[in-house]
Amino acid sequence: MKINTVSGPADTSDLDVTLMHEHIFNLSPVFAGAFPDWWDREAGIRKFAGHVERLKKYGLNTIVDASPITLGRDIRAVRRAAELAGIHVLATTGVYYDEVPWLHIGTDPYYLAQFYIREITQGIMGTDSKAALVKCATDVPFGLSQTNQMMIAAAAIASKETGVPVITHANAWERYGLAQVDALLGYSVPPHRIVIGHAFSSNDLDYVEALCRKGVYVGCDQIGFPALNSHENLAKMVGALCRKGYEDQIFLSHDSAVNSDFGIAMTPVAHTDESGMIGDYSQVFEVMPALLEREGVTHAQFEKIMRENPRRYLEQVPLRD
Repeated sequence: MKINTVSGPADTSDLDVTLMHEHIFNLSPVFAGAFPDWWDREAGIRKFAGHVERLKKYGLNTIVDASPITLGRDIRAVRRAAELAGIHVLATTGVYYDEVPWLHIGTDPYYLAQFYIREITQGIMGTDSKAALVKCATDVPFGLSQTNQMMIAAAAIASKETGVPVITHANAWERYGLAQVDALLGYSVPPHRIVIGHAFSSNDLDYVEALCRKGVYVGCDQIGFPALNSHENLAKMVGALCRKGYEDQIFLSHDSAVNSDFGIAMTPVAHTDESGMIGDYSQVFEVMPALLEREGVTHAQFEKIMRENPRRYLEQVPLRD
C-alpha cells in the first residue's frame, strides 16, 4: 500500500521501525513567521539528521511529525530535514486545541474540513507534500468546548472523505480520549483508524484499557517527560496491557522535538530543557527495552509494537475480525 510522505508516496512495506508521535520543529507560527531569526532553520535541520543517523542502527526509518497547522508546521523545512536524514516523515493536517476567535462558536466543521482535505489531496503550503494523517486535540483549559468539539468533527469529516487515519492529543488526566473516540465513532470513523495520543501520561491504566476496549490504538508517546510519568511506570503499564492481549494496539514514542519554543517562548529555542520537549528520540530504543523486558514484554512484542503496529494502523487493517 502507498502512503504519502513529505517527500512523496512510499510503500508501507518500507516503513520499518516507526515513531508515531514526534515533532521535528515545534514553533510558534506567529513569531517564526514574523522574525526570520526566531530560530536557526539550517542548524535545526542538521540537528535532526544527526539524531536520526544515530538511531538508524535500531531500524528507525519513519517518523510521524504530529505538528498540525497551528503548531508552527514548516513543511519545506520538514521536507529538507527528512531528505537530509534519509528517512520517511509523515505530515499531519488539522489543528491544535485553541479558542481563537476565528474558529469560535458557529464555525461549520464541514467548512474547516475542506482545508484539511486540500492538504491531504493537493499538498501543504503550495508544495506537493501531502498530509498522511489528520490531527485533533483537546486539553485544558478549554476542554471539550464547542470549538474543540467542532475541530474533532472536522477531523472526522476529513478522515471519512479521504480515508486517512486520525491522530489525537488528549489530556489523560481528564480522560478526554474517551470523548474523542465517541465523537469520532459518531462520525463513522472506524476505530482502527484512530490513535489516542498521550494515553499513558496520567498513569491511569484503567483509562488506557477503556480506550483499548473501544478498539482504537493508544499512544505511550511521551516517553522522556519525567514530570508526567516515569519510564518505570510506563513500562509497567505497557507490560500489563500486553499481558491482557492489547499489544497490537500500542505505540511507543516521545512527543519530542529537536527545536521547540513550546512553553519556553522568549528564551533561546536551541537550549535543552528538563521537561522532555526538546530531545533526540532515543529513549524508546536506549531506555525502554530493558524496562519492558523486566515487565515481561518480549523482544518479539517490542518489535511488533515498533514495526507491525504502525504499518497496520497506516494500512488501516482492522484490529479484530
